[in-house]
Amino acid sequence: MRSVCLKTNDDEIISYIIKRLEEFEDIVISSNEFKIYKNVIIHYIGNNEKLFLINFSALVSELISCFYEKRILDKIIENNYCYFEEFEREVILRISEKIIEIQEASFKYKEEILKGLIYEYFLDNKVMIIDGFVNFRLKPYLEILDYVVDTSVTNFVLGLQWKRWDEKRKHFLKICKIHVFESGFFCFSFLFSLTSSCFMIKFKYLYFMEEKVWIFLCLK
Repeated sequence: MRSVCLKTNDDEIISYIIKRLEEFEDIVISSNEFKIYKNVIIHYIGNNEKLFLINFSALVSELISCFYEKRILDKIIENNYCYFEEFEREVILRISEKIIEIQEASFKYKEEILKGLIYEYFLDNKVMIIDGFVNFRLKPYLEILDYVVDTSVTNFVLGLQWKRWDEKRKHFLKICKIHVFESGFFCFSFLFSLTSSCFMIKFKYLYFMEEKVWIFLCLK
């Protein structure tokens, strides 16, 4: 017989564990409350201990993803990117969650890493304090979430830059007539007719519709 114990003070987590354990076979569940933690104790009485630990690790993995992942992402964003406004941090959080959703739908890399860490832990331990395990025993998993947030911030900043550039582009289109013709040069020019003065600005390596062009913007 193999016994494992999960410790927490979160009643919602305890309810989640007990409900999910209804899917398991060959187990006996007991629940006790001691001085510091509430405990869910699972006794496995079957013959395939390895399969039990694999399935139990998957349960704990889903528990952590459900109850802790958003908190961890929030903490990473708050600690590393506190200079963003509150609504901007919320957008970064939503981008992070979307990246994880898309990634897990295809590769389940994060999920497999998390399950592996939990499985290895229970090979040598019978008791898990869930809060402590999340805070101190999940470094590879936390590194994945940190990378996801970093990627989200990059996407968010690039999105802001694109939006600002697009606003400027639309402004120029309103006030300018655009003349485009092919050229053998790797540059383009903005030609502004301001009364009797002209100003020429050149930028290298422009590709417009996959062709090298000169662009003249003439103020109306």
